[in-house]
Amino acid sequence: MKTFALRIAALVLATAATAPAFAATLFDNLEAAGKAGNVSFQESYPPYYAARRLANRIPVGPGPARIETVTMDVYVFNGLTLQVCDTAPTSNGPDTSRCTTFTPDGTAPGRRVFTGSQDIAGGNVAWIVLRTVGMSTVSSIIADGLAWITNNGGIDWSQMPTTLGMAITGTPMPWNGACGTAALQPRATAPATYLCTAGTASAVQSANGEYTWECAGANGGAAQQCSAPWANAGQGTGTVQTDGAGGWQITSATFTSLPAPLPTGAQATQGPLALVLDGGADGTSAQVTVHYTTPVPAGAVYLKYGPSPEGLGCTGTTACAQPHWYVLPGAQFAPDGLSVTFTLTDGGAGDSDTTPGRITDPGVPVLLAVPPGNAQAIPTLGPWALALLGLLAAAVAGRRLTHRAY
Repeated sequence: MKTFALRIAALVLATAATAPAFAATLFDNLEAAGKAGNVSFQESYPPYYAARRLANRIPVGPGPARIETVTMDVYVFNGLTLQVCDTAPTSNGPDTSRCTTFTPDGTAPGRRVFTGSQDIAGGNVAWIVLRTVGMSTVSSIIADGLAWITNNGGIDWSQMPTTLGMAITGTPMPWNGACGTAALQPRATAPATYLCTAGTASAVQSANGEYTWECAGANGGAAQQCSAPWANAGQGTGTVQTDGAGGWQITSATFTSLPAPLPTGAQATQGPLALVLDGGADGTSAQVTVHYTTPVPAGAVYLKYGPSPEGLGCTGTTACAQPHWYVLPGAQFAPDGLSVTFTLTDGGAGDSDTTPGRITDPGVPVLLAVPPGNAQAIPTLGPWALALLGLLAAAVAGRRLTHRAY
């Protein structure tokens, strides 16, 4: 018996943990409306319920909710009925195929509570539609147009500078998180928009070739894990980020083709990165880090293409003003070759345009045929030549020893 009782208790607790939240106030302007006067209306001509009526268009939140009560101050009841309609936010009128008539707690003038049950889908709006066979008067408040006059139920006739006074209560429903269109789309920078179509997005993490985030549910709804791959970087994939110092932000980043042929003998180890940064002050610098999933070989340098200051791959004002390849000073590759960090200066080293407050950066890691500084590599002999040279040296040494013996 104890085991059975414990199992029942556990089941009750588990059910409670996943149950929707208790009834909550979804909208309330009753007190303000009561101080602002009232509005009278009636449907325009028989047959009633087929022409004009008043309605409040109420957003009830990003998640789904079940509307259960609508409270209004009614001064002249006169056959007033109230419907709650679940409607897409883009509609100019209530969706009459998804309406529920709510029942009032009485017909005498005063504060009336209309009771019913109508689910509003996540992202939709609730149209609270008032209909009457004769003249009715309800509380209203001057506001920016939550009240509408509808025509034939589905087409908007006009929007009023009025909000009808009402309090709406209901139960927020479980809302599962759902990944947005950013999921599964390769990118060179971490996504910041379209992360979730439902739920609340967590911070985006970037590691091991992918971006990851979570779309959290609400009111007991499940979360969904989302991810997107880094962009194709020629060898493996890659991503780029800036430290944000000085207000510099990446506005576009793409691994693309070479802007011009590389210097003779140079070999690109990864795909070229075309980068644009904005938001910093004129002449200031931005620090950028590029991450790769395939290591950059040891000995690589980061080549930039564009105009440069004197001495960076050019000599003289005319030559330096022309686009050319040059080694970007200060670029640091991580010991494992999986990232490179460098500094770009607006109007200086690393900036390929002349627009103040913008840095344009085409660049690529390369292995040079000639070491930086144009130092010539020392020629070396092949293994067979080295062996032959060793035998010749031994023979000469033997001949000298024999000569000395005599």
